Amino acid sequence: MKTLYLTTALILLTVLNSAAQKHTITQTGFTFSPQNLTVGVGDTILWQWTSGAHTTTSVSVPAGAEEWNSPLNNTSTQFQYIVTVPGTYQYVCVPHQSMGMNGSFTAEGTTGSELQKTTASFPAASPFAGQLFISPGTSNSGTAIMYNLTGTVCLKSTVKGYTFIDTESLPDGIYVLEIRYTDGKTVRQKIVKRND
Repeated sequence: MKTLYLTTALILLTVLNSAAQKHTITQTGFTFSPQNLTVGVGDTILWQWTSGAHTTTSVSVPAGAEEWNSPLNNTSTQFQYIVTVPGTYQYVCVPHQSMGMNGSFTAEGTTGSELQKTTASFPAASPFAGQLFISPGTSNSGTAIMYNLTGTVCLKSTVKGYTFIDTESLPDGIYVLEIRYTDGKTVRQKIVKRND
């Protein structure tokens, strides 16, 4: 029965989150381009370095959102952040803030509490413990990637048909599960790991 709930919840969340996108912000000289952006909850923001020594550092985020502070330089050429809370996010390059090197993005979409209301009848899907069950979705194979809320990859696994992923090594917390199917479709969902 638990497997049935997990399968149903994953199918529902796949439909809800199928529109997640990746947005690239490029550091060019002493600017971020684009400087302002509108995104959706569940989208990924990718900062791309081109030259110099810079940072992307949050200065204002919505309540409940994770802050970030990441270098952008020749050894850290990219940083990604998965948006989990709607609202306005403002960020700067710390060494060049006085030169106007800043940017912002506004996230639109459902909140985590709205998502929980949608999936409340499937309590086994989130939170989960130990193993995570993946249903095939639109394709029978692909790659499952789990990120923490700062965008760091915590786990990567191949998905072939119905798949169980061992998550014992991960601490309790909130994660974003991204599944990249071989047919080109990518889906994302917020999940909670809790060993009670």
